[in-house]
Amino acid sequence: MTRTTWLGAMAALFLLLLGGLIPAAAAQTPGACGTAPLRGDRVALLIGNSAYDGYSWAALANSRNDVAHICSTLTDAGYAVRVVADAEQKALLTALDRFAAETAGAGTVVVYYAGHGFQYAQKNYVVPTDAPPMTRRSDLDLRFVSLETVAEKVIPEGAVALFLVDACRTADPVVRLADQPAVATEGGVGPIGLLSLPRGAVLYSTAIGAPAYDDAPVGSRLSPFAAAAGRYLAMPVPLTAMFGAIESEVPELTEGMARGEQEPFHYGRKLGGLYLVEPKKLDAAFVAAPPALAPVPAAPVAAARTRGAPAPIAPLDLPLAQLAVEDEPVIVAKLLARRPASDIVALAKDGDPAAQHILGYMLEFGVGVARDMPAAGEWLKRSAAADYAPGQLEYGYYLMGSAPGTPDRAEAERLYQAAAASGYAKAKTHLAYQLSIGGFGKVDRAGAERLFVEAAEAGHPAAMFFAAINPAKRDEMIGRLRGIAQSGNVEGNLWLCELGYLNLQVAESFSDCAIAARSSTLSEEDPTTVTARANAMAIVALAYRAGQGVEANAAMARQWAMRAVDAPDLRSDLRASMNQILGK
Repeated sequence: MTRTTWLGAMAALFLLLLGGLIPAAAAQTPGACGTAPLRGDRVALLIGNSAYDGYSWAALANSRNDVAHICSTLTDAGYAVRVVADAEQKALLTALDRFAAETAGAGTVVVYYAGHGFQYAQKNYVVPTDAPPMTRRSDLDLRFVSLETVAEKVIPEGAVALFLVDACRTADPVVRLADQPAVATEGGVGPIGLLSLPRGAVLYSTAIGAPAYDDAPVGSRLSPFAAAAGRYLAMPVPLTAMFGAIESEVPELTEGMARGEQEPFHYGRKLGGLYLVEPKKLDAAFVAAPPALAPVPAAPVAAARTRGAPAPIAPLDLPLAQLAVEDEPVIVAKLLARRPASDIVALAKDGDPAAQHILGYMLEFGVGVARDMPAAGEWLKRSAAADYAPGQLEYGYYLMGSAPGTPDRAEAERLYQAAAASGYAKAKTHLAYQLSIGGFGKVDRAGAERLFVEAAEAGHPAAMFFAAINPAKRDEMIGRLRGIAQSGNVEGNLWLCELGYLNLQVAESFSDCAIAARSSTLSEEDPTTVTARANAMAIVALAYRAGQGVEANAAMARQWAMRAVDAPDLRSDLRASMNQILGK
């Protein structure tokens, strides 16, 4: 690790009502966080190693601070937490056994590790504070502790597990092996790799080959990963939304650092519907839409305030340009980190179509609140009725599959068409996709192509890819995508990767593929983007296997193949290639 008046009055009431959304914290005995008895269904083990000797392994000033910060966060979220700080190897193993004995019936286990780590022979090791800088291969399990051992000991059968690993994933520092052969069939010592869990996920603080800063900016008391994780771990959003929020915030915190931005990513299976903190169902009367309310004007006039009255609630700051490219779960998670849910409900009840859209989305997908499909449909319908393009698009999506009963494809198509006609580029791309596959009951390839070009000219990256399939448009669209990539929008890299692969130019597009494959800021709802990102992971694996655009590395090929093959949307030909790499 280098590691509104009326609205304001209503908001006060809503905050009281929302108090039930926050789970009661686990009972704590007096003393330091992480020392209370381990009772209940949700438990956490936090391991923080700071006190390395500074010679064998670099001392890490913030690991213990990070663990204390995460301990407070998880305790407030209702977890029973145990902290292990600056543990030597035998003490760490003893702590694992004690934790396992006390938490045998747990249903959710969180493990957080901050310290040094490495991988050898497909096993991932954490570095105790007494670990030597050099050892023999046969002594690795005597001097270090593998994450596989941690998982085996502390995860009860059938439990959901989340590992958060804040360790450097660059080539140094790593242990040296005195008996490492010149040609190592097991592979050499390297950065911590992928840990496979039966049910759950691992969230790594940084990507393969990238640094994990102990402090960023320099001098801060927390690592950037711990700072971001502490903001979102206790939020009642799906794991995938939580991951996306953390993974998009850490690069912002490390922008301009000497060794580059830190880029977290996650790896896991069977994540659908999983939460660390289950959202509570809101009272039906609380989220019910008023009988009739007109939408707020586009530029509302500030309400007059009575002396002593609460301040008006500010509208949500959600530009259409942001909604067009960012994934809604991440937008909502970041919004809830800044604003209470009561603000969103109050604004929606007062007729704000943007808030109605966001509230409908939250209720539709269980982000921040428990799912309530009838309420979701009502709020999305109101947003769409205000001719708010994102609301029209989302309500159309709802009618296509989320709404109870038979999909209303005719009304969904009308809404898609209305959103696209307003100039909303994202809607044009989604409409074009549905027309190309016959999603509304008929295929219209000419209409799809026209819309893809219009969306591309309006700046939507996915549409640029589809438009580039036309040779007459290819060079123009590639230039547009390159400009998007250079602006920092990873969707540009994603679609350049796809184009490179289709044009048999893997070596030339490897860097774009690697950037796209590592990123978690890409949409997980747009089917074309989901498929393209899975494909990018596979293309990176193929490049490492063949040494195209990068030095051949079988271990890296295997790691990327493991990630790609777990993606259900991976293209069939690439899936077959990944299975070959994995020996399946």
